[in-house]
Amino acid sequence: MFALEKQRFEDSVEKTRKDSTRWCQKEAYRTAVTKLLVPITFFGLACVILEFVSRGAATADDFVFFIQYWDSLIYPITNLSTQYRWIMTNVVDAERLLFLLQTKPSITDKEDATDLGTVIGRVELQECQFFL
Repeated sequence: MFALEKQRFEDSVEKTRKDSTRWCQKEAYRTAVTKLLVPITFFGLACVILEFVSRGAATADDFVFFIQYWDSLIYPITNLSTQYRWIMTNVVDAERLLFLLQTKPSITDKEDATDLGTVIGRVELQECQFFL
């Protein structure tokens, strides 16, 4: 009777494990690309500005302004990227929970089953000893 439930649980755990592995791989790739693009983009733009400075089209102050502007621009973008990861993880978890709550149980009560009523949910241990 419980073999079907056991198999469904094992399948669900395996699917969750595979999905989690796949998600972690995608997240690692995204993080690597993000971490790689930031210095590459900075280097490229710094080279362009240094070229302008060397030709006299821009001043050294423009280069300093660019560096300060870059810091104030990149931090919020990387922060949003990190927050996006956490939001997506929570959305996926909520979706799995919703799927679990909508699943109909395969074990049902008999038609003439008696109602158990309200269960207190308290366990009392009398004359119980624990040994180390």
